[in-house]
Amino acid sequence: MKKILIYALSICLGIISLSCSDDDRDPVAELINTQELQEASTSNVIITKENADQDLITFSWSPADFGFPAAVTYTVQLDKVGNNFSSPIELGTTTSTSLTLSGTALNNFFTQLGAFPTLSAEYEVRVSSFANEQFGTNFSNVISIASTIFNPNEPSVPFMYIASEHPDWDWTRSFLAGSPESNGEFEGYAYFSSATNFKFSNGSDVTQVYGGSGGTLSQSGENIDIPASGYYKINADLNTSSFSVYGVEFGVIGDATADGWNSDQDLAYVSNLGVWRVEFLSLTSGNIKFRANDAWDLDFGDNEGDGTLDQGGANIFVPEEGSYTITLDFETNPGGPYTYTLVKGVATVSTPFLFLPGDYQGWDPATAPSIESPSRNGSYSGFVYMPNATTKFKFTDAPDWNNGIFGDAGDGTTGVLASPGNDITLNGESYYFFRANTNDLTWSATQTDWGLIGDAVPVTGWDSDVDMTYDPNTDTWSITLDLLPANIKFRANDAWDLNLGGTNGVLDFNGANIPIPEAGNYTIVLDLRSSAQFTYSIAKNN
Repeated sequence: MKKILIYALSICLGIISLSCSDDDRDPVAELINTQELQEASTSNVIITKENADQDLITFSWSPADFGFPAAVTYTVQLDKVGNNFSSPIELGTTTSTSLTLSGTALNNFFTQLGAFPTLSAEYEVRVSSFANEQFGTNFSNVISIASTIFNPNEPSVPFMYIASEHPDWDWTRSFLAGSPESNGEFEGYAYFSSATNFKFSNGSDVTQVYGGSGGTLSQSGENIDIPASGYYKINADLNTSSFSVYGVEFGVIGDATADGWNSDQDLAYVSNLGVWRVEFLSLTSGNIKFRANDAWDLDFGDNEGDGTLDQGGANIFVPEEGSYTITLDFETNPGGPYTYTLVKGVATVSTPFLFLPGDYQGWDPATAPSIESPSRNGSYSGFVYMPNATTKFKFTDAPDWNNGIFGDAGDGTTGVLASPGNDITLNGESYYFFRANTNDLTWSATQTDWGLIGDAVPVTGWDSDVDMTYDPNTDTWSITLDLLPANIKFRANDAWDLNLGGTNGVLDFNGANIPIPEAGNYTIVLDLRSSAQFTYSIAKNN
C-alpha cells in the first residue's frame, strides 16, 4: 500500500513539475509594428558643384517594435521608380532612426543607378530593419523623391561629352570637348581602345545630341564612326554645323634631341593617367617642339615659357644637357589650355624586363616569362604562373645567360638577390606576384588567387569574393555570373592587400570602383600579363 501511495505521489509531482515548466516558458515573440518611413526632408534634390559638400537630405522613420528592447539595425535602400527594389543600392546602415546624406554621397549613389547630369530622375526609398534571425528582415513603406545630379569633373567652360556608343553611353567614362572662348567651337582629345562610334552630348543639357557624317553636324545626325583604336583630336563647330576627327600620335623634335630636326622621338600614351609621356630621354642644350604624326600639320610650342602649349608656338628651350621626363596633357583642360612638363633627373636606366628561366620550362631564358620595369628604374613586378609543386629559377636581365644573372643570396628563400646567386626556390603550384629590385637587391613572390567583389555581385556584395578561374592557355582569369547595376573590383586572396580597379578597361592597384551599367549575365576577363598596363574586359551575354 505504501508503494502505491509513493507511486501516486510521484505522478502528481511530475504533473506539477510539467505544469510549472509550461507556465515558465517565454511567450512567443513577434514583430508588433514595423518601422514607418516619413517623408524626406526634401522631395526634390538638386545637386550642384556649389552644394555638393552640404547635407542635402535626411530620411527619418519610427522605430520597429518587437515587443521587447531589441538592438535593431536599419538600412536605407534606393532604387529607380518602377524597379520594385529588384536591384537596390544601400544609402547607409545605422542603429538610429534617421540618416542624413551629403550632396557628394547622393551624387555617387544616383550615378550608380544610371542618372545623367542635368536630367531629373525619380527614385523610391525604403528602410529595412533587422533584429535577429528569428524576425528576419522587415521593410517599411516606400516614399518617392526626385533628383538632378552634376558631373563633379565638369570644366568651368562650356563643354560637350564625346558619348561613345550613344545612346548606350556612360558619361562617367566619356572624354570631353571644351569651348574656352564660349563661342560654339569645341575641341577635345579622346582615347578609344577599339573601333567604336560616338555622338556629341551637350554638357549643360545632355538631351541635346549631335551626330553626323562627312564632316556635317546636326542634331538628327547618325553616330560618328571611329575606325580603329587610338588617340583622336575631335572638333565640333556649332556655328558652321561641322566636325572633324583626326587620329594623332605625339613626339618631340628639335636640335636638343638625338636626331635633331630630322625626326621625332616618340612619346607613349599612358591611358590610366590620360597623358603622353617619355621617360629618360637624353637631351642636349637646345630647342624642342611637339608635333603629331611626324609632321608639321599639328605642332605645339610655348610662347610664354610657362608650361602652356601654343599651337604653332615658339620653340621650347632646354637649358642644359641631361635625362628628361616629358609629359603632355590634353585632357585635364578640355579645349585648352593644354600643358606640358619637362623634368630633368639623374636616372640609372635599367633593362625593361627580368626573365625567369627555371626547371619548370627547361632553364631557357629565350622562352621564359618575364616581369617588367615600365619606368626602367630597377624595380620590377609582374605575375607568372608556376605549374610545379616545387620550382627553381633565376632572374636574367636579357633572354640569355650572357648578361645580368640574379639568384638568391642564401638557401633560395631569403628574399635577397645576389649575382649570380643560388637557385630561387618556390613551394606550391600557383599564380605568383613577383617583385624584384636590382638596385637594393631584393625579391619576393606572393601566391595569388583572384576574385570579384562588389555590390554588383548578388548575395556576397562587398562582404566576400566570388572566385575567378585561371586559364593557363590564355594566361588570364575569368568568370561568368549574374551582376546587378552597381560596382565591382578585383582582389587577390580574399583581402585588400592586392586589389585592382580602374576605368576604360585599364586597371591600377587600389584603383576606382568599376561600374556595371545594368543587370545581366556577364563574362569578365582579368589580364595581368603586362605590369605596364593591367587590363580587364566586361561582356554582357545575350
